[in-house]
Amino acid sequence: MAIPATYHRQYFRERTNFRLTNPVSSYRNDHPCDENSRWRKFAFSNKEGDDGVWSDQMFEAKYDNETDTYATVMLNGYVRTLVKPEAIAFDPAQMASDAANGLDYTFEFNREYEMCGRPSNYVDGWFNLRVVDGTNTCRRLRNPVVAFHPDDPDTGKTSCGHAVLTFSSIPHTSQPLTHSSFRVSLYSPTC
Repeated sequence: MAIPATYHRQYFRERTNFRLTNPVSSYRNDHPCDENSRWRKFAFSNKEGDDGVWSDQMFEAKYDNETDTYATVMLNGYVRTLVKPEAIAFDPAQMASDAANGLDYTFEFNREYEMCGRPSNYVDGWFNLRVVDGTNTCRRLRNPVVAFHPDDPDTGKTSCGHAVLTFSSIPHTSQPLTHSSFRVSLYSPTC
């Protein structure tokens, strides 16, 4: 528009960025430090799962009860979040129904599961994992919040080839960043 922006239009434009659940090439996400920027808080979106994708979506939660404080939740080999191991379990209602029918589908750490269906687009919504390969037998879990914990003992290790960078003090500038303008800590899961 050729009309100069009024205060109302400026106010409206600053507050109407819609929530992007996945990267979109034709749009640019706001900087996370910008006022009113919006970011997905849940680990899995409804764009994932086995509906409408070309390849299997493989979920895994890596955890060693002797060395790890948190379970490393991954999709297709990429770290999505860290969670307390007791927070990962199949739906208790489904487990009770399974037990009544003589079935036992207990969640197993360090095992790959194929996603089935589409995850719910919110924290604590459901997502489904195939518990018997080659069948439609799926069990649901809660969609975890995206969180990386500085007290995780694995911080700084570089095994597996997967790493999550945490930028703790990126300056908000249009100038190129130099190594002295921010601090970087490295998180890498145990494999």
